[in-house]
Amino acid sequence: MLSHQGILAHIARARQFLPFGFNLLTLPELANLLFSVTDEFLQCRERFRTAPLPEQVGIRTRMEALLALHLMLWFGRSLEDCTKLQISEGGARPRVAFELIPAKDLESAEFRFLIPTPDYAAEEQLPPETVRKRGAAVSVPDMVGAATLVLGVRALPSTTGTAVFAGKVKKIESEVRVLLKELGGGDPRYTVHKIRSYLHRQIITDTHDVVAATMLSGLPCLSANTALYYTQYSVDHLRSLYCHSVRNVLTAIYGTVGLEAPVTNVISSSEMAVGARNCLKLSAVKNNLEALLAVLRKRPRKDIQELIHWHNCLTLWTILMFLMATACRAIRNPLKAVEEFEQRSGHGALGDKGADDGHMSRLVVMPELLRRQLEAYDAHCCAIRVKFKYGLPAQTPPRSGFFLWFADDNRLYYEEIRPSHIDAYMRQVVGFTPHPVNGFRKLLRTELAERGCPPETLAAFMGHWLHGEAPQESFSSFCPGAYVQSLHAYLLPLMRELGWMVRNSHLVKEAK
Repeated sequence: MLSHQGILAHIARARQFLPFGFNLLTLPELANLLFSVTDEFLQCRERFRTAPLPEQVGIRTRMEALLALHLMLWFGRSLEDCTKLQISEGGARPRVAFELIPAKDLESAEFRFLIPTPDYAAEEQLPPETVRKRGAAVSVPDMVGAATLVLGVRALPSTTGTAVFAGKVKKIESEVRVLLKELGGGDPRYTVHKIRSYLHRQIITDTHDVVAATMLSGLPCLSANTALYYTQYSVDHLRSLYCHSVRNVLTAIYGTVGLEAPVTNVISSSEMAVGARNCLKLSAVKNNLEALLAVLRKRPRKDIQELIHWHNCLTLWTILMFLMATACRAIRNPLKAVEEFEQRSGHGALGDKGADDGHMSRLVVMPELLRRQLEAYDAHCCAIRVKFKYGLPAQTPPRSGFFLWFADDNRLYYEEIRPSHIDAYMRQVVGFTPHPVNGFRKLLRTELAERGCPPETLAAFMGHWLHGEAPQESFSSFCPGAYVQSLHAYLLPLMRELGWMVRNSHLVKEAK
């Protein structure tokens, strides 16, 4: 029996997802499975044509097991999903977990499968034009000749409807184990688990993205559970990752026998996105920022209501910039003062999860744009407190920032920055489409990953890690300087593209 520390060490090692190990298939083993399955299938088809009826049942089971083995290996599907395979049309909605779309109007046949979707406790309704169009499935081209095997099984007698497999799951599984023993020459390394998990591990090796690997393979993985709630990848992105991984492996496999891998066209232009829901579009964020700028560009006149609305819009602008630059969660008073960051480098500890002792805090870095905005906002808050010194005489302002509001007694009050208050003031801005306060976390996790930001950097930025994955855990090679450089190479261009800028207060200029 392993000790408790031994178990934790084993878990930590398993979560490193190293590109080598005894539990991974080697290139010769992959080549053997690819070529042997195809050759054995063709031989079974020839025997089936001349075999007497009693023998055809066993041959058919063997052919179905060969097909299931091929599908599990190259599409990452479970045996249960493989046996539910049906033939469908490209324009039809997905009906089952796994479908073949024959090569009719397409360049090549494609396989379509459902993507794991997080379970949500409540529905969250946003205008459809502000979020990515949500889909349920991804289709990938057949790069390994699997469609030929599917149609070969479909051509056998006793196949009805759109289903492909006729045998029971347990019977096919037993035959798969027999085949692995035969094809592997009795080598115990050929196991169903290695076949099932191959695609998942291969995509992680190529991309280091556990979330994408889980989506494409359907294999449950604890390391991806939390990030799945914040990731809504485009279908084209996942399709590209799959084709890149499989193409590289096929090139290496065919190279072992001196051949060139077959070329498959992978062009796609789908507008759908899968995984999480309600990931904001960049256009929606741009429109919201323009709505705020429409207010902030106008200097309020003597009307006190206009000045209060202008202040609240500047507060909202500063909060949203902070949320995007730090990926802060929707917590009470998320805005931090400049003094809370290390002045020379801009580094700081953000404790937006867990207890107030900060034991679950993570490293964040204040970009120069955010630093200047926080300084401008702090100067504005000082100026507006002076301006309303007789209207707010006995009140202590909240730390880091505040909203202002008139109560029913016609008196002016401070209002602390909270998620519910942020949502309320979003709804007061003309042309601004309200969204969840932590909506930027979903946008950042998805958009930065699609732009090529390393998954390890994203995990540190978002605060998504388990035991053995924490950036600053024992034996970690995490370098704060390299992390900041890697993150800002993708984050800062995105913020510039969206239209973030420093907004100063006219009250500060008037005071000078």
